[in-house]
Formats: sequence, C-alpha cells, structure tokens
Amino acid sequence: MKRTSLVLAVLAVAIVIVACPWAGAQTAFHEPSTTSVAVNTEPAPPGPANPDLPKAVASPTESSDGRDIQEAIEKFRFLFESENADLLKKDIWPSMSARQYRAVKGAFAVVSQVTLRETCPGSPTIAGDSAEWTCNEMLGYYVSGKPRPWQTHSIQFRLKRMDGTWYVDGRSGR
Repeated sequence: MKRTSLVLAVLAVAIVIVACPWAGAQTAFHEPSTTSVAVNTEPAPPGPANPDLPKAVASPTESSDGRDIQEAIEKFRFLFESENADLLKKDIWPSMSARQYRAVKGAFAVVSQVTLRETCPGSPTIAGDSAEWTCNEMLGYYVSGKPRPWQTHSIQFRLKRMDGTWYVDGRSGR
C-alpha cells in the first residue's frame, strides 16, 4: 500500500509538471493513468448541408499546417506511450525543461502500459510559426500490473515550427 501511494504521488507530480508547469506543487492528478494519444482524424462530413451556401475554403498553407500540427500531436502521443523521456524530448518536445524531463522520466520508471488519447476538436489557432490547440486528453496506465482509472482533462498544446517542422513547445491544463 505504501509503495502504491508513493508511485501515485511520483506520477501525479510528474504529470502536473508536464501538463501544468506553472502549477508545480499546487495541484496534482487524483490518480495517474496509462497514456495513449489518439488525435481526432475523422474526415469532415461531405459537402455543406445547404448546397446553395458556398464552402469555406482554407488556404493550402492553413490546411497543410493543420495536418502537420495534428501529426505533431500524434507523434507526441506515440512517443509518450513509448515511455522514453529521452526520445520524447529529442524528437517532439525539444523545449522540455530539465524539471519536466526529470518528472516524465521518473513517472515512466513507475508506470507501464501508458495510453494517451488526444481528441482535438476544430482546428488549431496558428500565428506564424506558433500554434495552440486545446484537446480533450484521456490518460490511462498501469502501476504494479494493476490498471488505474482513466483520467480526462482539457489540455492546451502550444506548438512551434522550426525549420518547417512543428514541435510541441509546451502543454498546460485548462
């Protein structure tokens, strides 16, 4: 029982630091869960409901950026589920702070089978080489071979484009 409480405490602090770096020690998740990210990739319904109304046309850049941002969030999910803090930092979140890195690495040491699902409605808000997208995140995981309850939170992703590629620049709970 003491070990489970310790594991939960470590994971909770790690996730709070990752999701809400500004919140630090002020708040914590109730119980951490396995993390698997699934980005909402359902295609839009065909055509407008009223054929007399013109279709909204996105510029090729906006459409391409939206897909690239969605792919960045999916890559974040994949790497987070791999439970490898080094790859997470190197391949998708290079701006991760040392504190966030230690928290993520510590959490991955005590959990297994992390599943994270990201459902990102609408489109990201893009301003030049920066973007934000608020997603609904479901987090699930196992501790000592036992599944923990799924947790659901609203997470705001902040992204940056560097050399034509979108990367996670930060995440915060909303």
